[in-house]
Amino acid sequence: MASEPELPKKALQDLMQLASRMAELHKQLESKGVFVGERDLLECDNCTLMEDVMMDGHLVTYFRPAALADFHLPLQGQAPADLGLHFEKLEENHFACPVCGKRIKLDPEASLDNWGTADE
Repeated sequence: MASEPELPKKALQDLMQLASRMAELHKQLESKGVFVGERDLLECDNCTLMEDVMMDGHLVTYFRPAALADFHLPLQGQAPADLGLHFEKLEENHFACPVCGKRIKLDPEASLDNWGTADE
C-alpha cells in the first residue's frame, strides 16, 4: 500500500507562514468593517433590519423598504444609508437583532445564498 507523499519541510513552513498571514489579513479586514463571507447575511423578520454588503465589501445594516419586505426582493438602485447597527453574536450560528432583540439562527448546512431565519 502506497503512503501519502510528504511535503518537503520548506514547503510546509511556507504554507504555515501563508496561513498565518491570511489569518492576519482576515482580522484586519473584519476590524475595518469588511464582510469576509464566513456566514450568511442576517435579516430580522420581526423589524426588517437587514445586513447587506456594499461593493467595497463593507457590511451595512438598514431596514428593508416596506414595498419589498413581503417579497424578499433585492433592492433596486441605491441602498438606504447604513444605520451602523450590528447583530450580536450570542453563540455559534445564533444572533440577536440590535433593534428588537429577536434571536436569529443560521443553518450551518444551508448555502451562503440563503438568509438567516428567526429561531422557532
